[in-house]
Amino acid sequence: MTDLGLLHYYFGMQVYQYKDYTYLSPSKYISYILQKLRMAECKFAMIPVSLRITVSLSSNSHLVDATTYRQLNDSLLYLTIFKPDISFVVNLMTLFMQKIYVEYLNAIKKILRYVVGKRILLSSIPSLFSLGS
Repeated sequence: MTDLGLLHYYFGMQVYQYKDYTYLSPSKYISYILQKLRMAECKFAMIPVSLRITVSLSSNSHLVDATTYRQLNDSLLYLTIFKPDISFVVNLMTLFMQKIYVEYLNAIKKILRYVVGKRILLSSIPSLFSLGS
């Protein structure tokens, strides 16, 4: 067995190893999802889902590609490990996998825009570790 050195990535998450602890950062994974969907420059949302959304099993709109929807939903399900505040709406959108309408895909994209907004807002707050010394 050989020593490969410090771990840098684990299942798409960036790993930071310090003397006392190890930190997993989902920011690289979020960037990967955004680039894959061509949403790198999207506007962020303040809430994960619209308050006026009506999700039903039938709709008058068009069906969309199920593969894209399922991949995005699975990516967001994986992200709920690190961001539990989106777990309810992501699991709600998991219920609608049979016939996927445009409204469902837009709702999933809004959840992703919310995650982007949280990342931007949290990065603008000064770190608590840099305050003292």
